[in-house]
Amino acid sequence: MKRIMALVLAIVMIAAFSSVAMAAGWEKCQGCHNDAGKPAIGKAKLLEKFKTADAFIKGAKDSKSPMMNAVKGNDENLKAAAADLGLK
Repeated sequence: MKRIMALVLAIVMIAAFSSVAMAAGWEKCQGCHNDAGKPAIGKAKLLEKFKTADAFIKGAKDSKSPMMNAVKGNDENLKAAAADLGLK
């Protein structure tokens, strides 16, 4: 019984983490960058701060926040997020 529960728990955890990993673009960002502005500035402030996709990507890569380390190396997700925000 314990083995079955461990297996079920492992499958649930794998499914949960893979769904987060599959998120791309703004969908992945909005967990932190929400309208409340906590823990990070929201969509409106980002659009005020960054006028182009290149500036947005550079800003993400130059960020000193340790929370941004997970996305700094993924250009495709950053480009997708910029596109989702309407930046060109």
